[in-house]
Amino acid sequence: MNAEDGRRAYAELSEYAALRVKELSPMLEPLTAVTDRYGELICQVTLILGKTPPASGCDAAIRDLMADVFDFLMEARPLVTKGKT
Repeated sequence: MNAEDGRRAYAELSEYAALRVKELSPMLEPLTAVTDRYGELICQVTLILGKTPPASGCDAAIRDLMADVFDFLMEARPLVTKGKT
């Protein structure tokens, strides 16, 4: 082992990451499908609720929580599909 071995191994990390995504994608298809469906549902509910202001503080809090769930779905999925579970 020498410094050149380390540089070469480091340069290959992106190839390993791409291979991991390729191998995991079929196994994770149910996850991506369900997160797409939840995302579509949350977007639909947001459009419906966006036509009326919150009726109470509790209503506003629930809407904020819904937005947080959507953000979590959108941020977590790329991590999971890259094998960073």
